[in-house]
Amino acid sequence: MDTLDLRTEEMRQNLTEHVAQTQNWQHHADAQFSNFNNMMQQQQTDLHVYFRFQGFNPYQGS
Repeated sequence: MDTLDLRTEEMRQNLTEHVAQTQNWQHHADAQFSNFNNMMQQQQTDLHVYFRFQGFNPYQGS
């Protein structure tokens, strides 16, 4: 193999590793956003239940 072939192979390996790391990061970020979204939805539901329990009616006129 000549120098160009070695450099090409090294670049291919680096790119393959970078793609794998990026996909892993994206999977982790997607999971974190999903967890955050679920937490926010649960908090919203909890607040609705609490305010209903306290007698607040969002459909009641002022």
